[in-house]
Amino acid sequence: MPLMHFKQVSFYRFTKDIDFTQESLSAALENARFQEAPADGGAAGEDRGAGSSLPVRFGWSNPVPFESESLVYEQNGCLLFSLQKAEKVLPASVVNQKLEQRVQAIEMKDARKLRRKEKQEMKEDLIAELLPRAFSKSSWSKAYIDLTKGLLVVASSSANKADEITSLLREDVGSLPILPVKPDVNPALQFTDWVKNQSQPANLAIGGACTLTSQDQQGMSIRCKGSENLKEAVLSHIEDGLLVSKLDISWEDRMSFSLDEKFTLSGIKLLDAAIDSMPESDGDIADRFASEFHLFTSDMRVLHDDLLKALGADESEAADKAAEKAAANDDGVAAKTEQPGAGHSDAESEDKTEAATAEDAPW
Repeated sequence: MPLMHFKQVSFYRFTKDIDFTQESLSAALENARFQEAPADGGAAGEDRGAGSSLPVRFGWSNPVPFESESLVYEQNGCLLFSLQKAEKVLPASVVNQKLEQRVQAIEMKDARKLRRKEKQEMKEDLIAELLPRAFSKSSWSKAYIDLTKGLLVVASSSANKADEITSLLREDVGSLPILPVKPDVNPALQFTDWVKNQSQPANLAIGGACTLTSQDQQGMSIRCKGSENLKEAVLSHIEDGLLVSKLDISWEDRMSFSLDEKFTLSGIKLLDAAIDSMPESDGDIADRFASEFHLFTSDMRVLHDDLLKALGADESEAADKAAEKAAANDDGVAAKTEQPGAGHSDAESEDKTEAATAEDAPW
């Protein structure tokens, strides 16, 4: 089992030359290192402090399993870092049960029904009272800066999660001139052409599932997954004006993934060629991690360029256009990433109005 590979990826391009080093980035993140909440319910810090009454806390933590202090891991010209998010787990059933008990006690004592506003205020007070004693659930979001390619690679295909890490990184390093990597032409047009004409590039193979989306205001989405008659069904939907907005793809027998029209990857799996190229482990976890991270980041560089080329974009031209867009901003800082709410992860719900299932790829 590989120690290190991102299962989801969003690409961002730096629009200015960057001069990060492991030392400078570590120093910038150190001021916002994740801290455990004090057991005594101490006060919160200014923004992302360690107060135990905070429902959500953020901070940078070590990105590798074999180190406890370093906030930035360097390998293959890439700087890996990790954002830790701790959320208080306070089940609604617990809050509602205790609230009902208090409401009943007051209503019996005062011989009157409490108004909705009073109940809401009691609920807010109850949550504030219970939060310091609630358990915390942590999650980690990883990303790395590829100094060679001038890319920020975030391990998420969700715009909301990616925005969390890019916003806090921007806050802590002072400036983060980035733009999402996107081809000039809507990838859905290219996906649709590949499926319709079976004309994908030689280094890409279409998998057994796709999502089709209508281009009208209704935004209907149809998820199709392998069946004997799926090709017919997909072509019929394309004839009706739907476009393939998400497509399962395998690349060079090294990775398989779903690529969507926002140029994000999800469900990434390493295939035989990638796994076979990993060196034999001698039991040293640090050496194994370094080798796997080196291979993964090297593959990502080539895959990034191959996908842009397949979608009709030139990597160097994309970099120039990103710089031009950034230069157009008055303050010289690249536009923010997509706003929360525009997420596009696999976990997001779709209006699935039709689906077909089977074992084999249809095309």
